[in-house]
Amino acid sequence: GGEHSLEERCEWIKESIPMTARKVDPTCVEHLARVVTEKRVTKGEFIAREGEPGTSMHFVIEGSCSATLHGRELERLLSGNCFGEIALLEACKSIQAGGVVDGANNRRVASVVALEDCLLYELGAESASKLLAMSPNLWSTLETMARRRRRRSSDEM
Repeated sequence: GGEHSLEERCEWIKESIPMTARKVDPTCVEHLARVVTEKRVTKGEFIAREGEPGTSMHFVIEGSCSATLHGRELERLLSGNCFGEIALLEACKSIQAGGVVDGANNRRVASVVALEDCLLYELGAESASKLLAMSPNLWSTLETMARRRRRRSSDEM
């Protein structure tokens, strides 16, 4: 559901950073567009909190957010950026190993707050694990992003 048509969602997703890093199959983009949920958040709202369980990732479509750790800004997230891939990948690994996904083992490594009213697409682990199995390129891209961000947040510790 939501206000964007499937075509519009495909366009937004295609332009987002994880999709442009390595070639991602158009059917994968379309599948992703079908399974994301649109989420509107208002300025000042927290989308993720450091240390809380998380099993989904978000794409920033409109607006901007700030990722912080211990109150210090790590990164400004603008349209086309995404966040939450670390928790998402961990959750997908649990699913693939036949485990349960409750987010208990997947803690958010940073907090993300909306700097203005935003539109996000949320991708949950259940949908993502099927998708990532279909698209090894997307999996590698998310792994690379997750590695970089893990390194950056440990530098901030």
